[in-house]
Amino acid sequence: MTSKTLLAALLAPVFLFGAGSARAAEAFDAGNWRGLCDAVGCSTWGAGETLAKPGYVLLVETPNGRRLVFGAHVRTLRPSGGQLRIEIADKSGAILWSSTLPGRADRPSTRTVIYDDAEIERVLDALATGASLKLGLTSDPWPAATIALKEAAAALAWSRAKPGVAASPPIVSRPPAPPWASVPPTPPEVAKACEALSEFATIRLASDKILWVSNCSGASINEDAKLHLTDASGRLLPPPAFGDGPGGIDPELTNVTYDYQTRVLSARFRESRYGGCGQRRDWVWDGERFALIRDASADCIGMDEADWPTSFRAVVEER
Repeated sequence: MTSKTLLAALLAPVFLFGAGSARAAEAFDAGNWRGLCDAVGCSTWGAGETLAKPGYVLLVETPNGRRLVFGAHVRTLRPSGGQLRIEIADKSGAILWSSTLPGRADRPSTRTVIYDDAEIERVLDALATGASLKLGLTSDPWPAATIALKEAAAALAWSRAKPGVAASPPIVSRPPAPPWASVPPTPPEVAKACEALSEFATIRLASDKILWVSNCSGASINEDAKLHLTDASGRLLPPPAFGDGPGGIDPELTNVTYDYQTRVLSARFRESRYGGCGQRRDWVWDGERFALIRDASADCIGMDEADWPTSFRAVVEER
């Protein structure tokens, strides 16, 4: 079942950084079904009945369309097949909808997505009237997960009642990427930031600002991140600001990565090494601070990180 503690954190009010206001995410919570809307879209999902056999079905709706995702966490190091079998049955056991779809077999979890709107409608009808959903890899013990559908009709009705949600999503304005230039030698403060270092990144935010990211390795699955800001010569500057708050590093930044192609800084807090659960936050540099563009999290139901429901999302515009 979904953890009430993490769910409460997920549904807590989220600050719209850069907008100077706060908004609480719209939410649904009944049985093993949840729903969450941010300013861009809604996610509605049902979780597996036990943590021993985690799995999920997820409906994602945005103004650009919708998708239906099925996923299961398979407790083998190397799943032996990539076909995901799905069955929706009523109380008598009669099959209302079933399919075998290509999944992903290169990780201890598998996931498949339906994009066809007519097929999604057929599946949603079956979910609303059915009693149980079973899914798993065709090559592994059946089923990998069972999802009760008692609250599915109410959850899907809640989802259908959402009026688009994206009339005015928050906007983050981002300056152009600075031209490439060599970085100075590593400053002493950066070199001594961690006793043991697992990952190190150097990011040029502007012609006169360089961000140094150090992930400090240890026994925990969550590695504390140390961030330093310097000028082009390597002279230490005040720490980078996050959101509209005062300058300084968020003390809860862990497992920080930077995508040089998208220019997105990400931090992940992992609740489990294998459970597909935790929290992820993404930021972009707006010229003065790191502005939040996504806040997503999930409980340990085998949910792929790409599907984690968001409580906040912003649109990035290039200047």
